[in-house]
Amino acid sequence: MNLHSIKSRFLGSYFFIILLLVLQLPLMYFLVVGMSKKYSQVEEAATLKKRAIEISYILNRHIMNGEEELEQVFLKLKAEYSKAIEDMKTGTKDVEAITDPVALVKLEELGKKWEPMKAAFQDAMDHGDKLNIVTLEMEKTTYPMVESLNAVVASFVALNDKSYSNNIDQAGLERMRSVRMAYLYERYARSNVEINEVSADITKTMADFERTFDGLKNGSDALNLRPAVGEVLNYKLRTAEELWLKRKALIQEGMKKRDQFRDKITELSNIHTPQLLAAADELTRVIGSRAQSSAYFGLILMAIAVGVSILLALFFIWMTNHHVILP
Repeated sequence: MNLHSIKSRFLGSYFFIILLLVLQLPLMYFLVVGMSKKYSQVEEAATLKKRAIEISYILNRHIMNGEEELEQVFLKLKAEYSKAIEDMKTGTKDVEAITDPVALVKLEELGKKWEPMKAAFQDAMDHGDKLNIVTLEMEKTTYPMVESLNAVVASFVALNDKSYSNNIDQAGLERMRSVRMAYLYERYARSNVEINEVSADITKTMADFERTFDGLKNGSDALNLRPAVGEVLNYKLRTAEELWLKRKALIQEGMKKRDQFRDKITELSNIHTPQLLAAADELTRVIGSRAQSSAYFGLILMAIAVGVSILLALFFIWMTNHHVILP
């Protein structure tokens, strides 16, 4: 065999090696892209836990702090969470659709946990919004209530009768109780501290207010109060009583909505959130395990391809040295 023929063969062999290396580049590219998409699924599944906690945080801030602008943020985050679960089924330009049967089952389980949690979020929002509305109405009645009681005090004073001195003192005390109720109600509506004690204090203050008010109208031996006399005084008392009944209803409704909101938040914290986080953890674990397996498989393919290329290169170097250079 002549030298030219041998050189031609070796040149063809070297060209084949180079071609083999070039052909590996798309393989490596698709392996890297495939692995990155798998790990994007892992990251997306992991964010589902963070998002659920964030929704609870935003809801609490919106209701407890009265930050109205956060309502739209809450609704947006809730809608995005549902969309994120759906996107993991169908895929997006950034995250590949989940196709693994086991991972799909885990995703379905996560979706089943999310639906009742989403409903609980909405219930909590509804109760909280009603609480805020009632609280605002309650705040608006405080000043008129005090002014109405001031008118009652003035009417008792206008009687110019010393036997009504205790009525005057007790009517003044009713103003203090009215302001105290506003303070206690605000604590109950906006705080989680000493709720039972505050509730008991509100109940006692309301009972004291009503007992004293009845004594101011009809008299009370126990409180040493004389019954109201005169058209003007009784009119002032009726006006104050109408306002009080409205205020009392608002306090009771507000406390009811606060209890319902707190119950839903407790349900979310103790039931729905742990269940959802556990489902998200399980989904992340399964996807991560599949991604790791895909990564190992890809690395093995790359290692085999590189190993074959190295062996072929060494073989052709040896052949060149043995058959071309040494002779």
